[in-house]
Amino acid sequence: MTLFHFFNCVALTFLPPMIVYKSTNVSEFGGFSTCFWAALAYFATQFCKVLAQAIFLPAESSQFYLIEEVMKSVVNLIEPFGLYLTFSDSLTNYISGSMEQKIIGVGITWAFTESLIHRLLPLWIGARGVEFDWVYTFTAIEANLAMLLFVSLSTVMFLFTRKKKDVSVTPFLWAVLASQFFYQILSHFLQLSVNVSGASLLATYSAFVLLLSGACWHIHSWNAQSMEQQHRQ
Repeated sequence: MTLFHFFNCVALTFLPPMIVYKSTNVSEFGGFSTCFWAALAYFATQFCKVLAQAIFLPAESSQFYLIEEVMKSVVNLIEPFGLYLTFSDSLTNYISGSMEQKIIGVGITWAFTESLIHRLLPLWIGARGVEFDWVYTFTAIEANLAMLLFVSLSTVMFLFTRKKKDVSVTPFLWAVLASQFFYQILSHFLQLSVNVSGASLLATYSAFVLLLSGACWHIHSWNAQSMEQQHRQ
């Protein structure tokens, strides 16, 4: 029974990125190259993030301190910046496919790699335990939400790197980054000061990711329509 629970959690964590990879035809346009370079970019970004955390952040505290949480959110901005560099001119030549395929390929690769690093070992140790625990199911669901979040951030950072885009979407791109920045502070406040955890915290994260994903989809569609109209003119 414990192994069955473990395999269910692993499947829920790692199969969705694979399904998206195959169903969106990312694999047919240099998919391996895209995933390889995106994974390297993720590892480099995480190395810089861990280094910054070790240098600038104090030890973890069980209480909420606003200045400390702001510093954490600033350090976490290294991830969007890493996505920006991934789509920059120096690396974008290694990422094949259309705009959508590049965005999806990089987003799901970052999500899959994050799950390998941060979720596989806890699942292996905990999900095989004697007693069933919802926390590992929540971990698997969180991995799918992280995939949506990374694809959304990939959309935003890809548009940031494009010189040809509707200038009116730029403030909304900054708004998405700002929402990511402030949500991390809010999330830690809920955990440390209000003692929100488990399903309640996951529901909050789900609402944030779904709203952010919808906003990014509208920004992308808006920009595509504007570019098409300008091209016709």
